Amino acid sequence: MEAPIILAALNAEVHISPGTARLEGAKYLSALIAIAEQCEVRVGKKEESAGTTGPPNTLLMSNFVRHLCDAHALVAKAAYYSGQLYLNIANQKLSMCLALRHDHRAALSLKKQIDHFERQTA
Repeated sequence: MEAPIILAALNAEVHISPGTARLEGAKYLSALIAIAEQCEVRVGKKEESAGTTGPPNTLLMSNFVRHLCDAHALVAKAAYYSGQLYLNIANQKLSMCLALRHDHRAALSLKKQIDHFERQTA
């Protein structure tokens, strides 16, 4: 399956079975991170070698970071929907997402929801 379809399927699964979506999303996220490591992609850092500064690589990197952030936010959403015991996972994944892209709307919105929920249950 193609990457956007995987995220769409996992997003649908969050509403049916958040635990399954959380586990499958974590597997997918691990695969993305492994791909990044194999390709020597430095997410969130500028490439130091002169051969990787061209526009195609910048666009590819931007798309990869966006997709990685979407995957982090999706796993965070699944963890949040899984219950209070998984809030620490949700917060961790949101922190990773926001460290990569501080303006990621889905992550910012979910972060507000989780913060509000934590204040109510404290």
